[in-house]
Amino acid sequence: MATSDSITILHVHDIDPDLSIENLIDSVGYIQLETTPESLFADMRGLEILNDKFYILDFKGTTILSFDKNGKFLRKISAQGRGPNEYIMLDWMRTDPYTNKVLAVDGFSNKILIYDENLKLEKIVHTDFRPRIVIAFRDQKLIHYNYVNKEQEPPGLLKEFDLHIIDMTGKTTGGYIKNRTPEHNILGTHATSSHADGSISFLPIFGDTVYNISADGTIKPSYILEMEGKHIKGLSERQRNEIESDENNPSHRYDSWEEKGYLLPFEIFDNGTPISITFNSRESLRYLYSPQSGKSYLYNPMKIEGNSTLKFLTQSAMAQQGEWFYQPHNAITMQNLSDYYKFSGKYLDMINGMEPDANPVIIYYRFKPF
Repeated sequence: MATSDSITILHVHDIDPDLSIENLIDSVGYIQLETTPESLFADMRGLEILNDKFYILDFKGTTILSFDKNGKFLRKISAQGRGPNEYIMLDWMRTDPYTNKVLAVDGFSNKILIYDENLKLEKIVHTDFRPRIVIAFRDQKLIHYNYVNKEQEPPGLLKEFDLHIIDMTGKTTGGYIKNRTPEHNILGTHATSSHADGSISFLPIFGDTVYNISADGTIKPSYILEMEGKHIKGLSERQRNEIESDENNPSHRYDSWEEKGYLLPFEIFDNGTPISITFNSRESLRYLYSPQSGKSYLYNPMKIEGNSTLKFLTQSAMAQQGEWFYQPHNAITMQNLSDYYKFSGKYLDMINGMEPDANPVIIYYRFKPF
């Protein structure tokens, strides 16, 4: 069911040309992840936070590792193989703060794996389709999001709904939000967020409405993006149906819609302050909204004025906890890029002080109250 109460309008305005990164960022630091023969990994595909612990899916999709809030290695899963409790490759991982589970997806063998917060395997769910993104675990049901072409799915619930309900036998038994994303979704963008109260935020591709799905399944719009400049617009049903996957037809390509002002929401963080929405488009943009003041900013993280090192360190985020945002970086990569990006000042000193041959570091930062 759907209700329409308590909707917040987010006013999306044009970029303020006088805004600088120093006006936005309050403080920056980093956590060095412990490097041992057992914990060593090269890069990460995913970063999640649960109960003050970091969970990392390595870039190859072979291992999940956990570290405490100070970077001390705790444990890992490395079960690559074709056995009943193994996986071929993990292409997605998400923690669920409502049930304290770690959810992983092996799309190559149609498996969804459920671990407890200590990375003990509790359940493997086998599906009759290739699972993509599992975002929550509710009452012995998984909430799933399919980011590829809906036209590839057989007729039924996977095609009709944007979010899918999967039971412990692997069957799709229902769904949330009908057909608010294009049938030809070739870019794989998504914007979802899971919350400790059991609710889920979902911002459809090309959409202007952030939906909230509560733990009991109630659906309501929580935010509506209202455009004051040339930026975000929501697609009508007719326009969504016009989007094609034929990249040789200029009128049907996604970037032709972007030229008209339609942007692609890539990530939403609304587990703290401020709310952050990132748009993955021709011009990467980030929108910040403060629930306390009602104020907001829209900016390009790499084109904003200010210290280039600070811009680089805070240009994106993989996780949010309260007022803090977290993003992994490799020290040796940043050190090698220092001349190219003209890194300088105390932030360059911080980068040069990192161990280049160690595990990646996790940069954490927060925004100034506004």
